[in-house]
Amino acid sequence: MERRTVAAHPWHDLEIGPQAPAIFNCVIEIGKGSKVKYELDKKSGLIKVDRILYSSVVYPHNYGFIPRTLCEDEDPIDVLVIMQEPVLPGCFLRARAIGLMPMIDQGEKDDKIIAVCADDPEYRDFKDIKELPPHRLAEIRRFFEDYKKNENKSVAVDEFLGHEAAIAAIGHSMDLYASYIVESLRQSHAPVPNKTISRTESSKMMCGSSLRHRLRSERKSLLKEEVQEEPIAGQISDSSLQSTATEVQNGSS
Repeated sequence: MERRTVAAHPWHDLEIGPQAPAIFNCVIEIGKGSKVKYELDKKSGLIKVDRILYSSVVYPHNYGFIPRTLCEDEDPIDVLVIMQEPVLPGCFLRARAIGLMPMIDQGEKDDKIIAVCADDPEYRDFKDIKELPPHRLAEIRRFFEDYKKNENKSVAVDEFLGHEAAIAAIGHSMDLYASYIVESLRQSHAPVPNKTISRTESSKMMCGSSLRHRLRSERKSLLKEEVQEEPIAGQISDSSLQSTATEVQNGSS
């Protein structure tokens, strides 16, 4: 039987970064100036074409998501990254949170983090959304208010909030993701500490193979055929995971 490998998943395998939630890695799904609505396929980890925008508008800035975050809609948190150049879908970059755009999409909360590229010399020193020209914010707001109108879908955008609100929203999404990691480990019958798990501790657990193996199995189901199991890079045993959990417990005592 032919062996197949599974690529790293940008949502789960890419680290958010040591300076998160202020500065973080993010994956670009849609490049600045694009009319193509790309999005993450959560099962395969690939970037797929969702649709072509119905309106005569294009994305004003690079748009994507922050890895290892989770929102109430079971998706990673969205981010709009302001920078000089368009970025290819599937690439990741470092971004700095400067604001939050509260948004309701068809009656459901769908807030967007507004960020600048941390490695773009023109924008990296911006710290708060209030520092941006008012016209830039008006462009962003108008795009999201209009881009679904020809699909007869309603979008409401509230007033922009500053960097503190953005950092709080990212932090909350990191906590939700940490809870998701622990629950996934429990469902796989892996031993986990019987206490509240921090974001750092959940990242340590993510290094274990139990959740990776579960995600890998889900992605393999897309192949629609039997494949021979391969060792997972960095795989550890349940006893190793137990040791990690014990170290976390000892470190907190």
